[in-house]
Amino acid sequence: MPSSEHDIVVIGAGAAGLAASAKLSAAGLRVMLVEARQRIGGRIFTLPSEQEQAAIELGAEFVHGRPREIFDLVRSGALETVELTGEHWFFHDGRLDRSETFIEGLEEFFGKMADPILPDQSFENFARYWEKDPSIAKAAPWLKGYVEGFNAAEADLISIHSLVKEARAEEEIEGERQFRIAGGYQRLIDTLQRSLDPQLVTIALNTAVTEIAWEPDQVVVTAQTGNHEFAKFSSRRAIITIPLGVLQQSPAADGAIEFSPDIPEKRRAAKKLAMGDVVRMVFCFREAFWEKSSHTPSAHGEELSRLSFIFSQEKPFPTWWTTFPIKSPLLVAWAAGPNAKMLRGRSPEQMSDEALAILARLLGMPIATIRDYLVSWHFHDWSNDPFSRGAYSYVKVGGLEAQKELAVPIADTLFFAGEATETEGHHATVHGAMATGYRAADEVLSTLSAKTNPAFPRTG
Repeated sequence: MPSSEHDIVVIGAGAAGLAASAKLSAAGLRVMLVEARQRIGGRIFTLPSEQEQAAIELGAEFVHGRPREIFDLVRSGALETVELTGEHWFFHDGRLDRSETFIEGLEEFFGKMADPILPDQSFENFARYWEKDPSIAKAAPWLKGYVEGFNAAEADLISIHSLVKEARAEEEIEGERQFRIAGGYQRLIDTLQRSLDPQLVTIALNTAVTEIAWEPDQVVVTAQTGNHEFAKFSSRRAIITIPLGVLQQSPAADGAIEFSPDIPEKRRAAKKLAMGDVVRMVFCFREAFWEKSSHTPSAHGEELSRLSFIFSQEKPFPTWWTTFPIKSPLLVAWAAGPNAKMLRGRSPEQMSDEALAILARLLGMPIATIRDYLVSWHFHDWSNDPFSRGAYSYVKVGGLEAQKELAVPIADTLFFAGEATETEGHHATVHGAMATGYRAADEVLSTLSAKTNPAFPRTG
């Protein structure tokens, strides 16, 4: 193998890869950051918007709780966060209602799921048993919809032990509170990028890795550029932050990354996890017409001026939200898990038509009126995105240790990060991804320090 040109190659310039690169360059290491997309940010995907604070988010949007990883950057970058407030409305029996009495039993249901003697099983299996209880039966379809929508999961696959673990992890960071980054998540990514030492970190965009050849203390990464040329990057170590959906591809699949030698232990761990399907649409209107009570017959005269979320069982876009308390004419339509799978094979225009038809039913308005207000719409199908092949990960039944297995370094040479390697219940989040990047960087620094001390760390 050729001599190392870099101290480390980091594959993937999403939140995990950027966090790792920041820590490594702060320690004086030369970092080659390789990204397949034409932009940094990975599954954070913010489009420019005419609204100063409200952004068009096609990827991550919410900050879950007050995680240190994000709020440290918020302070250092002088960013503004906006806490979610407003009203949740529910569409049932042909009308919008703020009352949650029809889903009473939710807390009791999740309390039963946390029983420590309960064996791991799928949410579907657990719900099927308890929905026989009259106090829970009415809430059962809503609970299933919540789990599938929030986790982008298949109810017959997702582990109830993992759901309990996630709930407990959220309690540690005030997870009942939700925030947005004013102006869009990209501002957080920009702040993270500014923390990279430009003298030590080189970023190669539009450069898709095709092969990772490795042996102890040596890695050669082969990648194809946007010009269809091949480039090689060599180093002593590599941090691999590719999304779970990419890692799960068969080595022979089109667009897959070949490891030489292969890493069968990681592929076994990856099979115990699943990548959630998501189709996300953002509709931009001339004005927030839904705030006028005269425009929303299904609300029966009540104003929707503080509307935050609408929950329904209308498939395939049952969940909608506004940017409240930031005032803007944007509405987001969310299809996740089985609902996203329903959209496979449909064109963006067909998805838009179906989403607007559902919005018309939710508001009780003629679809022609809604179309008259429509200025533009944007969408992203994360499952069909070749560089993610899904939105975020979840744990399958019996797979609670898989994230740890996925995170373990190989021969102190290959290191793994990304939200699917987060082991404390914060997977599927931006702060969880960042935490794994910092963790992997620490692992690398530990191995290099042990072998190069006292000269370590490098200074250039």
